[in-house]
Amino acid sequence: MKERLILVGTCALLLLIGGYAVIAHAAPSTEAWPNPSQPDAPGSVTALWTSGWTAINPGQTLTFHHNLGGNPDNYAVDLWFLDTEPGGLGIHRANYGSLEYSGNWFGAHWENLTNMYVQVYRQPQDLRADMIRIMVWTVPTAPDYDSGWTAINKAQTRTFNHNLGGTNTDLVVGLYFISALRGIHQHRFGGVHTQAPPNMYGAYWHNLTNA
Repeated sequence: MKERLILVGTCALLLLIGGYAVIAHAAPSTEAWPNPSQPDAPGSVTALWTSGWTAINPGQTLTFHHNLGGNPDNYAVDLWFLDTEPGGLGIHRANYGSLEYSGNWFGAHWENLTNMYVQVYRQPQDLRADMIRIMVWTVPTAPDYDSGWTAINKAQTRTFNHNLGGTNTDLVVGLYFISALRGIHQHRFGGVHTQAPPNMYGAYWHNLTNA
């Protein structure tokens, strides 16, 4: 597997754990990468596609055809969950990327992003992602820093110097993975610890600075 880190204005450090080889790519700027959760945020997109709220069963994979075309390396993707149970979590991101606990798997993730479709998988024991909403949009301008797809070994930490300056709390960071099995994806984003057998999987970024 490879990772891609996308950055706006700061340095990021990536850690890969578990059984993947990774690529890193930097995150786009706030002008280039609007946040769908903040409709009034500055920025523009060439095209925006959303699935709308869609029911998904535990253990199910859904394929969504966005048909945006172009290069999926220039896409931004956001995935939300909806817990429909009374008193539940409502709209949330709990267990994003998937989580294992006592041999059970929870949460959901997106994978196999192409220029025509993207897939979402809900883990078989998940109780909170009754519905999902995925958004895909094209970024019209290049990010302030882009690592490009970069290989990373298991248990390896890579440092990327973006040298953007400014304040690290004002930066936007994106991290995508790529592998032969799942294509471009965020499966096990943030890292996952399994109890049987005891292993660590996935990857995450950390130690963001302004250099």
